[in-house]
Amino acid sequence: MSHPEHVPDDVVAAFRAYLSGDRELWKTRNEALDRSRTVQRAYRAFVSAMFAEAVDRRLGRHPAWERIVEFVADIRARDDALADALDPDETERMIAWVDDDAGIDDIDADRSLGIWILVVTVIVRDADLDDAGLDAFLQRARTFADEVLG
Repeated sequence: MSHPEHVPDDVVAAFRAYLSGDRELWKTRNEALDRSRTVQRAYRAFVSAMFAEAVDRRLGRHPAWERIVEFVADIRARDDALADALDPDETERMIAWVDDDAGIDDIDADRSLGIWILVVTVIVRDADLDDAGLDAFLQRARTFADEVLG
């Protein structure tokens, strides 16, 4: 296992399975993850880093508010489950938070984690990344999360 101040390999492997659409492998790997505070902190940092990487990839740095609103509306219009899961105000603020530290302290930590994962999934699937592209995306996110973790 990786050092505690870094994102463990098994966390990255679980999300690789998830983002590549292998739900059974995701379930198996996710259930096997260490549930210690240290690994949970790394897990959250990694999801946050994937979210930042995905948003920057899709919308660029410092996107105009109108572009964020249009993007969130597009995601929510795709199906009822996404519309139900993604509150437009929360999702828009979380996307804005990537570049300008917009206030999201009022959003529950578990809720924000769920929003991050859904938005990352949509962006990665829309990008239709091949294996090398997905690995590069995950590595950039991991590098950023490792920097944040110290």
